[in-house]
Amino acid sequence: MNDMIGEVVRIDGYPRVITINDSWRLAPWADLFYFHDKEWYDQQVKANHVACGKSFREVLVSGLWVSANEYFDNHPTIQTLKNTGQQGFDPDPACIRHGSNSGYQAIHVAAHLGVSRILLLGYDMRVQAPAAPGKRERTHWHDEHRDADFKNALWQTFLPHFPTLVNPLARAGVEVVNCTPGSALTCWPYMPLAEAISS
Repeated sequence: MNDMIGEVVRIDGYPRVITINDSWRLAPWADLFYFHDKEWYDQQVKANHVACGKSFREVLVSGLWVSANEYFDNHPTIQTLKNTGQQGFDPDPACIRHGSNSGYQAIHVAAHLGVSRILLLGYDMRVQAPAAPGKRERTHWHDEHRDADFKNALWQTFLPHFPTLVNPLARAGVEVVNCTPGSALTCWPYMPLAEAISS
């Protein structure tokens, strides 16, 4: 793994917060920002959202951004990992399995950084019913458009891959706790966030 990612480990032994995709807008102060899709990146550059007084472009320059998309191999501010397949866990810290979604990949990154415990937030992995007639189903906490087939992607493409991380992470001594109420991701136990932080 490259030196910049190693710097995060040396802050205090583990990254405190890793954001995934748009969640950078909830925590522009995070220790590490993870994403994969070039289309997502292009949307962020174009929209240049502002969060806590910082724009996407400012956070891109000042934060530690990581991706496993080879398109960003020569990007001046994005560190890349090598994608070595779809399922399971690659023990090489310079590599990652993609699991068909960035949430899966971020878990992989956290494990490579040497953490012993991962708390998952925002992993609801569900499509919520419309809040009112004429409104569309919610796929994310933000309002940006997602593919109409997102519900099928969740059940057929995203969720089936997570169990392939369970045993490898357990063998590596990494505990994963899902702190997302009502999550459809059930391969790890649920615990309320306040309880998980205090335990």
